[in-house]
Amino acid sequence: MILIKRQEIQNLFNLNNLEVDVLNLSFEKTDENSYFDHIDLFDSIQSENGFIVEIIYYHNAIKYLQEFDASLNESLELAVELGYELNSINSELLASLLASKYNEEKFWELEEEINLILKK
Repeated sequence: MILIKRQEIQNLFNLNNLEVDVLNLSFEKTDENSYFDHIDLFDSIQSENGFIVEIIYYHNAIKYLQEFDASLNESLELAVELGYELNSINSELLASLLASKYNEEKFWELEEEINLILKK
């Protein structure tokens, strides 16, 4: 049953372009009176660094930033919030940080569908 839930969630993520692999995560109940919910799943994914997206190569990073943050405002703000110094910032880092943030946001948009699968 747990394997089926993993596969259903992976299919949901794939359909929604959420770059997260849940097939190797544990979907165990926290106790007998509760079920494994979207918050537990988020924590499991985050503890395995599953939301992190690494965009490599300058060309790919620039293309991503042009599409999602042409002004660089959002990605630079994110880098500053995370404590990066200006001299350590490059296009690959900015694109990766932004893609990782969007990955987490996509997860929360699917909260209802995730819980429907997990409650089965």
